[in-house]
Amino acid sequence: MRVMAHRETWYKRILTEKKKEIISSAIFAVLFALTIALWHYFTGKVFEWQSISPVDEPDLLPRLFYSALVYVTLGAVLYAMGFYEFLYSAYRGTRGGYRAYKEMKGAIWVVLVLGMYFVIIPVVVNILNAVASFFYNITILVLYLFPALGISGIVFAIGYAMAKNYKQIIK
Repeated sequence: MRVMAHRETWYKRILTEKKKEIISSAIFAVLFALTIALWHYFTGKVFEWQSISPVDEPDLLPRLFYSALVYVTLGAVLYAMGFYEFLYSAYRGTRGGYRAYKEMKGAIWVVLVLGMYFVIIPVVVNILNAVASFFYNITILVLYLFPALGISGIVFAIGYAMAKNYKQIIK
């Protein structure tokens, strides 16, 4: 008897691949912001609120990424609400109904993907950039007011990263 291995679904695989990239980019942005903050302190510049944009909007090219994102968000909501069953019932019993249903479902999917690209992703990116800018500026302000705290934080972060890497090397 042959047992089929459980394989991860396509949308989870795509989101998992992008998750690693996003997390590594966020860690790099935080460390870079702390380094810039330290540089500001040593150059003697005064504190000034700045707007930063560390999160960029993804390109239109990774179509699978947007399709997976729609599948787990808007598509899942429409499915849970029974929208597709309702749509199918509207076409059931008509001549060429199933084909028309599939075409309408495809058109709805294209609209959802475009809506994700042109509306939802830009709004989420703007919100993430505003939050990142706020925390960056608060961090700079704290480092400007209490430089010893900032230097201790950077030394702790570097020491923690080195200890974590040392533990991985030993294993």
